[in-house]
Amino acid sequence: MESTACYHIPLFSYLTAQGYRVAIINPLLINHFAKRSLRKTKTDRKDAYTIAQFLMREEETLSVQAPAHRSSSFCSARPRATIKTLMDAAVSSVGVTSPAKDLIIRQEAASLLHLEQQTQETTKLLINLCDENMKKDMNILTSIKGIGEKTALNFLIEMGGDAKLFKNDKKLIAAAGLDPSTYQSGKYKGKSRISKKGNRHLRRVIRLMTRRVITFNELFRVHYYKWRKDGLLPYKMAVLATAHKLIRVIYAMLIHQTYFEQRRN
Repeated sequence: MESTACYHIPLFSYLTAQGYRVAIINPLLINHFAKRSLRKTKTDRKDAYTIAQFLMREEETLSVQAPAHRSSSFCSARPRATIKTLMDAAVSSVGVTSPAKDLIIRQEAASLLHLEQQTQETTKLLINLCDENMKKDMNILTSIKGIGEKTALNFLIEMGGDAKLFKNDKKLIAAAGLDPSTYQSGKYKGKSRISKKGNRHLRRVIRLMTRRVITFNELFRVHYYKWRKDGLLPYKMAVLATAHKLIRVIYAMLIHQTYFEQRRN
């Protein structure tokens, strides 16, 4: 198998635990070997065939590896999974058989929990230090289901603290680097992409808010699926279209100091 950062480790550990002889290959070697072919076809089947050819040719130079320890396996699961789901998945999962890695995961989990606690404390402190105008703006933003206090605070800070700094919502979209940018020369017209010339931190917060409102807010979820219906737009473009709508709504709410009201059919 190819070495793919840390992603090949669970499969490698599982196969060796089952008694298979496994050789881990640097992807650069496979890449250079594949370039010998003039054909540019790339599929999973083609990649597997290329690796098999490489193994047959370089078999004598490859070293077979095995894990140092064997112990109970672990698995990853979605955050929403219940304890029973995790326990059931662990029975049949492909995990890493390494006590050292088990220890590292527990340590990293503890560090993440500690950082989350510190983040919450810092957020509360920043909220307390905000002036009354920003606190009201935060309440306006959090009236949109899916936007929490921490995200709202980050958005306002990265935006500059006042929506009136921007002449219109298009200026705010451009400030985040989410405005479209098209390359054209003569008859050639390239694909439209976002400019990414604005505040990348503001852009990140807006993307985070967009994904949250798509999940939790009916208005924006309907808007997103309208663009996704029948493959009208790919995932990223549909999220971008929804982000533009979210910014327009937020800008209007902040300028007119109004709270979000969900439309009713």
